[in-house]
Amino acid sequence: MNLLPINDYVIVKIPPKKQKVSTGGIICGNTETREQSGVIVAIGPRVKDKELKIGNKIFFQLGDFKIVHTAPNEELAAVSEQHIVGVIEE
Repeated sequence: MNLLPINDYVIVKIPPKKQKVSTGGIICGNTETREQSGVIVAIGPRVKDKELKIGNKIFFQLGDFKIVHTAPNEELAAVSEQHIVGVIEE
């Protein structure tokens, strides 16, 4: 899927949330427990912050995004630039 954002939106790939339990098993999250971080895969033409680049891992405000595509092991969200809290450096 090739999705080009408009205005000040960035498209972010959100990893599925996984929780480990004490027995070592993994529980995959649901819509209420989405991650607040992801990797930028596309940037809209009106994004002003030049530090935002494709491939950056970002942290954004919970609830301030729109899910635009869901597939097994892949979820894409549209996040407005004003709701991005910061870039995560690893």
